[in-house]
Amino acid sequence: MMRIAICDDEKEITEEVKAYLCNIQKDLDSRMDIFLFHEAKDFIYEIEEMYPYDIVFLDIEIGLYNGIHIAEKLRKKYPTVVIIFITGHCQYVYDVFDVQPCGFIKKPLKKKDIEHVFYMALKQCESMPVFEYNYKSHFYRVYLKEIYYITSEKRKILIMKSESQGIFYGKMEEVEKKLNQLSNNFLRINQSVIINTRYLKEINYYTVALEIDSKKYMFNISQKYRVAVRKWCMEMWKLS
Repeated sequence: MMRIAICDDEKEITEEVKAYLCNIQKDLDSRMDIFLFHEAKDFIYEIEEMYPYDIVFLDIEIGLYNGIHIAEKLRKKYPTVVIIFITGHCQYVYDVFDVQPCGFIKKPLKKKDIEHVFYMALKQCESMPVFEYNYKSHFYRVYLKEIYYITSEKRKILIMKSESQGIFYGKMEEVEKKLNQLSNNFLRINQSVIINTRYLKEINYYTVALEIDSKKYMFNISQKYRVAVRKWCMEMWKLS
């Protein structure tokens, strides 16, 4: 399920964009959950405290707030989010390269502009890496960014992710190898846990803490994996 936010202080604009998206949804296979925001402070609270969005339509001037600054905050917390700016002023186009927007929609809105930029956004979302698995003759795909951590119970693999839990049978060694081929964000910390470092809050020699929906989850780093975890930390610090 794709989560989309539309943030503009003009209610008519948000309703208009939503109406266009609902029409597009009829031609798509996937379901979209669309959330409307008319106050910048409500949206800021949402991105700081709640589950991230896949695509965000964001007014460059939303009340007294600067939409570009909001986009910077959004991009920092959720690097894979797809941002589309809504603007009535072309001069802002040159101020937003740092947040890498997918595109712009100019006011007054036009159906063809919204459709064009939204399909561009969908392609960008579809290019995000996914983890694929089978369970009871069903095939599943999950975006890597949605995975919090993966744990095992004997041969049962549990994917702890947003809104639900995935399950299949396999070996952690094979899961670890597959994840490392797809992304640099996954780190095995003991025999039965692989974490998504996007959600890493704290780390020391013995434990790591993930922050998920404002809650902290602690995990032990086993002796076998401490050298590898320390090496990962050193590489990250070198890059930062």
